[in-house]
Amino acid sequence: MSTVHDAIRKRVNMDDIINQSSDRQAALEKLRDELPLIFPPVEEPEEIILAKAALDNAVKEWQDSNPQEKESRHNTMLQCESHLEEVKRQNMPAFEEQHEKQIESFFYKLAEAFGPQAFAYCYEKWLYADNDRTTQHSTNSQESPTPPGTDSLGEPSTHTQS
Repeated sequence: MSTVHDAIRKRVNMDDIINQSSDRQAALEKLRDELPLIFPPVEEPEEIILAKAALDNAVKEWQDSNPQEKESRHNTMLQCESHLEEVKRQNMPAFEEQHEKQIESFFYKLAEAFGPQAFAYCYEKWLYADNDRTTQHSTNSQESPTPPGTDSLGEPSTHTQS
């Protein structure tokens, strides 16, 4: 039970990292360092390795690109999606059941660091990766959370960055 409370506290700390950091790269690196605590080893440490590799790639992509380039952000999210699909291909239902919300939170924070459009793209790809969930959510797209300052499509609601 204390492990659950520790994980909840860690998630709060992740929120603090993102909310208090003006440097997105530093926030991503801190999240990468926190990853083993967010995903404690269950049965297969490969899940942690794959998730950390996805985050390492995202950090590298962020370092190598201009944050305003939409194509670069899109390519980074494609890399993250590829790693997420690889984790799902491992066919670990027990892992997914125990950590589904933590996985969702992780990708939410990762995408949030890249901006609202990346959030919408990443969350949608994760949500619809499983055919059962596709059927369940196909008629109601409003069930996905919306990051602060954005409309239901993930677009900025008050101003546009350029």
